[in-house]
Amino acid sequence: MITKKDFKVIAKIIEAEYTRYDNTGEDDAEGKHATNSIAKKLANYFERENPEFNRQKFLNACGL
Repeated sequence: MITKKDFKVIAKIIEAEYTRYDNTGEDDAEGKHATNSIAKKLANYFERENPEFNRQKFLNACGL
């Protein structure tokens, strides 16, 4: 089972990847879109697996 600690670590990884695309060139939009998509798909999975999962809190922690 994924714990709160795991959710936090995953969100930090996503946030680091998402912010990596700030002001780095033409690929920014594509990189941000891909990272955003991955975060939302993970949130969908986490919601199904854990009824206590807070989707918005997770996405905020991801920097989205």
